[in-house]
Amino acid sequence: MKHHSDTDRSLTRGICNGSIKAFEQMFMRYYPRFYGLALGLVKDEWVAEDVVQNVMMKVWLRRATLKEDESLYVYIYVLVKYEVLNYFRSKRTRLAERLSAQNLPDIADAGIEEAFRQAELQKALDDAIEELPPRRRDIFRMSRFEYMTAKEIAGRTGLSVRTVEKHIELALRDLRSRLSPFLFFLTVFFNI
Repeated sequence: MKHHSDTDRSLTRGICNGSIKAFEQMFMRYYPRFYGLALGLVKDEWVAEDVVQNVMMKVWLRRATLKEDESLYVYIYVLVKYEVLNYFRSKRTRLAERLSAQNLPDIADAGIEEAFRQAELQKALDDAIEELPPRRRDIFRMSRFEYMTAKEIAGRTGLSVRTVEKHIELALRDLRSRLSPFLFFLTVFFNI
């Protein structure tokens, strides 16, 4: 998955130069993606909004430190990751204070990291499935999420079994190509 595009570079350059327009374009491009990721982790719409808005504000405030040759996506991803970790740490601290407990078990950062990776993987998979051609997407969903056989899908769609199998084969090929950084996890967890 390539996030370091010419558009990324152009936006980074614009933001470095103080362009509000470039910042707005970056916001429109990345806010929905990272809001979805944050929401998947914190399970609270208000908190997810706060997390991503804080990150966007930090990007603007730290614009002088941005480097044009570094991925803006990765930069924002790292900032979101730390905002989420800080949210969980502060939540744990407030809970400890409220309960006046000295020895509450720590929420393991590794557990949060794993949840973050899983949320990112799920979002990437959902996005990649959405980008499939409509019929191929529907057939893939019937196969993988409704657990229908090729014969059952053929019966529902009016296509031949061979055509259904070909659609599934092409969907898997497309997903492997789009999700190559996650391929090991997809193979293990989703049988892709």
